[in-house]
Amino acid sequence: MFQLTGIRYNYTSEHTLFFPDWTTVQGDKWLLTGVSGSGKTTLLHMLAGLRQPTQGTALIAGTNLYTLSGNKADQFRGQNIGLVLQKPHLLSVLTVEENLLLTQYMAGLPQNKQRIAEVLSILSVLEKRKSMPHQLSQGQAQRISIARAVLNLPKLILADEPTSSLDDVNCMRVLDLLETQAAACGATLVIATHDARVKNRIANHLHLESVQTVSGTL
Repeated sequence: MFQLTGIRYNYTSEHTLFFPDWTTVQGDKWLLTGVSGSGKTTLLHMLAGLRQPTQGTALIAGTNLYTLSGNKADQFRGQNIGLVLQKPHLLSVLTVEENLLLTQYMAGLPQNKQRIAEVLSILSVLEKRKSMPHQLSQGQAQRISIARAVLNLPKLILADEPTSSLDDVNCMRVLDLLETQAAACGATLVIATHDARVKNRIANHLHLESVQTVSGTL
């Protein structure tokens, strides 16, 4: 599904992250673990095409996302990659439904309210489709974030610390939702986490070591 080879990311000349080679197949489930500062979020952002590695190659569904520019990159991401970030990042001036219509539009897909209603119903937040983001509880906002991630039937779902601020009951509910929705899409699921409660749920783990620093010219 994706293949990372020789990836490194330079923050400064003395602060470089080196990542292990990593290959997954369609439908895999993985945990991305490591201490704070080890590069979990950076690696997710590179898989999503939000950051470009300093060195190495990253193929997502057979495509090098970094060779795409502008709208083509946005459309590829919107059609193939679902993101669940630590904060929902919903546009405050739009309703839940309008935020999801925008997700379809940015992917270059037809705006389909029936599909939106279907996903919101599955996640038990259909009644919130006309609500503004500030009217949502934390749990509801997280479900909307998951709805946005799976709306366009992506091949890859990336979740960044989705359970870190949740109690035990809601932690398990969010994991259930992510796994169920990934299975429904046939998507590869990658969850970046340092939450010990998550570690026994998914067998495949990629552990990142602490930040590596390099002195001198790279």
